[in-house]
Amino acid sequence: MNTQLKFAIGKLFMYSAFFHVGVLSIQAIDQQTLEPLNYFNILDFDYFFPGLEYGAMNHFLSAVLAGLILYYLYTKEVAKQKNSSE
Repeated sequence: MNTQLKFAIGKLFMYSAFFHVGVLSIQAIDQQTLEPLNYFNILDFDYFFPGLEYGAMNHFLSAVLAGLILYYLYTKEVAKQKNSSE
């Protein structure tokens, strides 16, 4: 698979995810709840563990998991840029 096609597919996934979170944000505002924005709900973990998207502790754990993944991806990218500049 050529590089341009891989880049285009990656952009498609990123734009789709951005649009999806936008729709979920509108749904959360309409329903006046954060349940649609629960990371476990977005990943559909509630399919395997029903009720996982409900409750304050699950919302907290969802935010922590999303934060840890974001931190990992950020530090990985910083290390990659640091190594490429040397």
